[in-house]
Amino acid sequence: MIIAEHHRPEHWMPTDTEYKPACAWPAKCYVQWGGGGVVLASEGSYRTAFFEAFPGDNAGGFLRGEGKTISEAETACFEQYKKESACNHRWGRKGYTNGGALCYGCGAFKTVFKSVHFFGDWRKPLSKDEAWMLDLPPIDPSDDRDGKRQKYRHKLELRRKVFGVEKART
Repeated sequence: MIIAEHHRPEHWMPTDTEYKPACAWPAKCYVQWGGGGVVLASEGSYRTAFFEAFPGDNAGGFLRGEGKTISEAETACFEQYKKESACNHRWGRKGYTNGGALCYGCGAFKTVFKSVHFFGDWRKPLSKDEAWMLDLPPIDPSDDRDGKRQKYRHKLELRRKVFGVEKART
């Protein structure tokens, strides 16, 4: 398993370094944990110990267990990992348009589809946040290895032109 850098003792400000994972996680599984994570819920927010795993194999893309202790949270997360690893996934969009999918059998979440693009979404007026983003300096190509940020910004610039908004003066 690959332990998150901020849990390693040599990190400049380690957190929860005294905990050592006890379950048999795969070698390429990235894990992290905490003793008091905040969960935002419509019924009211709460704090809990948590354990998160990113297996990268047949299981879902992200697993999270919660409990009174980090150990309980890891056990819950590992049970979820075993369930999802044993499943012969049948993925469905279930409302996601960003490529995400949920398994009909075990409930795992993973990005398995291409994003859905809606025709005519270029006609949607710019939000104030999108307009603000257009006034930021150009995107550094080294920070945008896959080109997605530049593609998004180009789409915003085209939408700005459709609505006749001039570029901000610097």
